[in-house]
Amino acid sequence: SMHDSIFTQDYAGATNVLIRSSSALGDSLMLTAVTEELRTQFPHLHISVSGNDLVREVFRFNTSVDSVLTANSPAEFAVEERADIVIEYNHIIDRIQEYYNGAHFMDILGAIAGIRLHSKSLHYTLSATDTHNAATLIHEQYPVRPPMLIGIHCHTEKDLKRSYPYTVALVTALQALYPNAGIIHFGNYTYSDMPKGVLDCADRRTSLRTQIATAKECTAFISIDSAFFHIAHNLFGKPTLLLQSVTNEQLIGNLENTIVRVMRSGRTNCTPCYWSCKQHCLSQIHPVEIAAEFNTFLAELHDTGTTPETPLHSQVLV
Repeated sequence: SMHDSIFTQDYAGATNVLIRSSSALGDSLMLTAVTEELRTQFPHLHISVSGNDLVREVFRFNTSVDSVLTANSPAEFAVEERADIVIEYNHIIDRIQEYYNGAHFMDILGAIAGIRLHSKSLHYTLSATDTHNAATLIHEQYPVRPPMLIGIHCHTEKDLKRSYPYTVALVTALQALYPNAGIIHFGNYTYSDMPKGVLDCADRRTSLRTQIATAKECTAFISIDSAFFHIAHNLFGKPTLLLQSVTNEQLIGNLENTIVRVMRSGRTNCTPCYWSCKQHCLSQIHPVEIAAEFNTFLAELHDTGTTPETPLHSQVLV
């Protein structure tokens, strides 16, 4: 697909553009590539983005956007009234055939807007307050900063098949493997039995912007296909072990220029199924296997000098 006929929006002749973001956090993060492309190609445009609370937090301070609005608010209706172009992302993406293994997700976002992306990099602006809050959060948990901070995100309410069900056991395995490291659990899903010593952003009800700023301080990440996968590998270029299940890693994120290793279940001839599969793939991977793969991944990067700053303090897994 991606035929020239779909790239026909007259942005050169437009003045005001309204982008209605979907409610998904990962989608809104990837939309920052679209707004940046519009700003680069058509600097004369007044670009507005509307969405829920999370969307508005993503686009706060974003230099490619002129205004950020609450979805279905009087302010949004007023902007829509005078907009030359309205780009709708709600209830449309999963109706497009290319969404199912046919095209890169970010190219689809661009095509909906009628624009080709020259870059799949995310564009997000941290404020001084965000950076300060992240530093405070880390210091409260670790007064003496550990030599390595491991970020982990393993649960999404959007699709439980993407979630890893043994997160607590994985954290325990990581603590045994890296006794000198700090572990930061991201997201908003809480575990009642999370091991001690973990900086648990969910349990602390840490705001999204502080969590994103905290992610920047991590050495490496373990993540499912979620917003924090995009934050880790695309926004901040962190070595990231992706626990992949029903989606296709070739069609998400920005894998061309970042350090990502994909880990799936041991099944062979598995084509990413986009929610049609009846098996919970990630439940077939033992936590110790993930920790060992993560250790091998970082060791290889360290040996090649890709991440010379990454200190490895590992023990043999038993």
